Amino acid sequence: AILQHLSNLLTINTRRADWVARWSDHLFAIGFCDNTQITETMRRIHNVLEQSPLEVAPGEKRAPIACCGAVLHRPGTRLQTFYELARDAMRAAEAHVQAGDAQKRVVVISPEPVIDPELKALID
Repeated sequence: AILQHLSNLLTINTRRADWVARWSDHLFAIGFCDNTQITETMRRIHNVLEQSPLEVAPGEKRAPIACCGAVLHRPGTRLQTFYELARDAMRAAEAHVQAGDAQKRVVVISPEPVIDPELKALID
């Protein structure tokens, strides 16, 4: 029930051009199309998730604790590098699962821009 609850919240809180997919047993991946405000977007979505209680037993509602790790895509970034950065961001967010400050559970990594190898050779 909690996975359905979270997937519904993610779906209605992302734009039509974006996508939401279940990544593994309890992780979701969101792809943002041309989002220049990724940190603000992730904080907004995180707040929606943590402020949306669901009924876990008759008469008992609880809001989920969510961890959000994100990576800003840079053209030229290798897929493996992107995946590793996303994993690192998620692990960093999960390290704060017990933190009282919910914003510490939102980690966004913005890698350095990738320079085309031929252009880099000309510059060096």
